[in-house]
Amino acid sequence: MKILIAPYLFIYAKEGKIKCLTVDEAHEEKLTSEGWTHTATINPARWIETMANGNQDPSDMLDEIQFKNP
Repeated sequence: MKILIAPYLFIYAKEGKIKCLTVDEAHEEKLTSEGWTHTATINPARWIETMANGNQDPSDMLDEIQFKNP
């Protein structure tokens, strides 16, 4: 039996810049100590599909991952 792990990306933001990290790359304690904030966890395929098909305004989608909501 083959176990598949969904290809999630963990998004961290700092001063309008983002880091998109895999589960193997994300080291939350280090990132948060450097001032990065976790803003989203996404399935990249679904996220791109939503953006491309106009289900949500692309600039709103980018705002969601670049800036922490209050």
